[in-house]
Amino acid sequence: MGNFNARLFSALLFLLVPAMGQTAGSTAMDAFNFVTGARAAGMGGTATAAVADPTALQWNPSALSLVSQPSFVLSHLAWVAGISYSYAGFSLPTRVGTAGISLQMLNYGVIESTKGLASGVDASDFGLTAGGAIPTILGFRAGGAVKYFRHALAGAFVGEGAVDLGASYDLVPGLLTTGMVIQNLGISGKLEGRAPPLPSSVRFGMAYSSRVTQEPIPVVGRDQPWSPSVDILVAGDVTALQKGEPVHYSLGLEAVISEILGLRTGYQQSLDKAGTGAGFCGGGGVKLYGLRLDYAYGSVGDLGSGQYVTLTWLPDRKKTMPAQAGTASPASSTVVQDSSTIQPAREEAGKEYLAATGAYSASEYDSAVIHAEAATRIDPSHWQAWQVLGHARYARGDKKGALEAYHRAISINPDNPQLKAWVDQIEVSAQ
Repeated sequence: MGNFNARLFSALLFLLVPAMGQTAGSTAMDAFNFVTGARAAGMGGTATAAVADPTALQWNPSALSLVSQPSFVLSHLAWVAGISYSYAGFSLPTRVGTAGISLQMLNYGVIESTKGLASGVDASDFGLTAGGAIPTILGFRAGGAVKYFRHALAGAFVGEGAVDLGASYDLVPGLLTTGMVIQNLGISGKLEGRAPPLPSSVRFGMAYSSRVTQEPIPVVGRDQPWSPSVDILVAGDVTALQKGEPVHYSLGLEAVISEILGLRTGYQQSLDKAGTGAGFCGGGGVKLYGLRLDYAYGSVGDLGSGQYVTLTWLPDRKKTMPAQAGTASPASSTVVQDSSTIQPAREEAGKEYLAATGAYSASEYDSAVIHAEAATRIDPSHWQAWQVLGHARYARGDKKGALEAYHRAISINPDNPQLKAWVDQIEVSAQ
């Protein structure tokens, strides 16, 4: 392919440096290691346990099961030396889980050549990822993705393929989530007789979320005061077993005001030697009617900075009550069924329960209450649905309603020491 000037070596060097903080190392398929999405980028590339949108296909495919409506994301990164990275992803819930597909394009621009007939060569990468996730039981989710990348440089082509396997689990539903993903297991292609190893790695993540409900604020011209809420998310990732790289971590913080305005900041420890300010990043976003626009800025130290813009269509779950729900409270409703309707009813209740847990994990507490109440109406013996209903009511500030749901869950399933301890804590604090 001839010899290239310093700009080529610089461009190749940039591939070995974290994109907005994520370490790639001297391996093949580095484009798969670019941080995807402005939300994750603004939180320092911390998303293994915190992601809940179509970019989960790149971060932790198991989190796709949290996407309960057809959704898409378009993202673009303007990086150093004219390098850009674009991503388009789509996810679709099905009867058995959620499927996703994405396209990635990494463009290095024109690289000048010091020898040869051409004054410069084009360099770019094209990627395709497909995968899916299924929710299992008690907050556990599993997923996988198959990835293919095609590199093009100066008329030469090489391809790589890999598999990601991910899992996540709600240690405390709606409060504490953990995730793990094994990335880039596969075979790299050969170019000029060389086949660099894939950037295989294992990532662990944890995310803690909570809602702070503010005191009502009087608003001029309105009969009802404004009661803003603030959702806080604290997340951390640890990347290990990546060839040629030491263990490193990242931290992220997000605050969402009234489910509309999001503010984020983060830090990537892997960039602490890249120069002043390297590894620090921040950003924000606005969500209206299911459409979220996010922006992030990150420093790569002496090498420069990168800026992300991401547009995500993530519609909220239906807020209306099911037509057959009626107006009776879940604690007092009675479902009369004959033997021919018991099994279908249980299946329907299970669907509502899964929708409730997904909504709660996504901090959509109103929707979680609706689905959990529907599940308990259909199947009053579904203690998990009562428990999620209690969590969702508590997150909305309804302690009395939460305790009613919790006690109903305990009456059905007394062998639940963690829930009993939580209920005791709430009752003591309410005295």
